[in-house]
Formats: sequence, C-alpha cells, structure tokens
Amino acid sequence: MRGVALAQLERVVSLANRPDLLKRLKVNQTERRSIIPVILALGDLRERIVEGVPVVSVSKLLSFIYGVSPVDDGMKRIPISGLGAQSRLI
Repeated sequence: MRGVALAQLERVVSLANRPDLLKRLKVNQTERRSIIPVILALGDLRERIVEGVPVVSVSKLLSFIYGVSPVDDGMKRIPISGLGAQSRLI
C-alpha cells in the first residue's frame, strides 16, 4: 500500500504544478489552495492513512469529504502552483 500512496502523491504533485490542466478542470482560483491526495478503495481497509495519504472506501467518501479538516496535520496537502499575477495579465 505504501507504493500506491507514493504513486498517488506523485500524481497529485504533477497536477498541482500544471495550471493549464487545473484550468481545464475548472479550478480557476488557485491562490492559497492545495490538493489532498486520496486513495479511493472499494472496501474498508485496515489502514486509514498511508504516508500522509488518506485511504477512503467508496461507502465513506461523502462523509470524508464533509469531514475533512483544513487543519488536520495527518494528511499531506500539496499547494497548487498557480498562475502568478504577472502571467494573468497576458
């Protein structure tokens, strides 16, 4: 499971550094935003967080989304490398 968590973390880091892809996904306001990598599982797993990446079952996804705390230090957050102020002027 550690390898899966690290791979998901790598994918999220790549996405956070691609403002063009984020824009296509309708994420327009990137200042002070971050992405939380999540592993979505079909069933409940014993491990809840692996390498800072939450493991959430499909049946508990909604409660996870509503219950995630912006100050939870147990989860990794990847800051979005948004477009700088100068690049928005172009």
